[in-house]
Amino acid sequence: MSNFVMFTPRIVTFECPNCVGEIRNRECLSNGLYCLTPPKDKIGKYYPWVTDHQLLMENLRTKCVHIVTSKETPIVNDDLRFFNYFYNVRIDCTHTEEGITDYCSEFVM
Repeated sequence: MSNFVMFTPRIVTFECPNCVGEIRNRECLSNGLYCLTPPKDKIGKYYPWVTDHQLLMENLRTKCVHIVTSKETPIVNDDLRFFNYFYNVRIDCTHTEEGITDYCSEFVM
């Protein structure tokens, strides 16, 4: 029996190719193929300046960070690097009025 849990981040999206072009361009990727389900958690409630598009991009970036850190070397510290990144982006980047920008995420990395 193992004492470890396999963790894989998931992103909840929906397709909306028939959405109004302005909404599709602002909140989706790939012409409406991937749209973020609007958050009902603390980020959406307490940080209304963080857009759905920013959250979608950050969720994709976070998933990529997880993939890279989990494949580098299979040690516990790599999981800690992922969770440190995840935590620091949520703390450092959601508190700025610009929201979760590429610059902020890369700075946290």
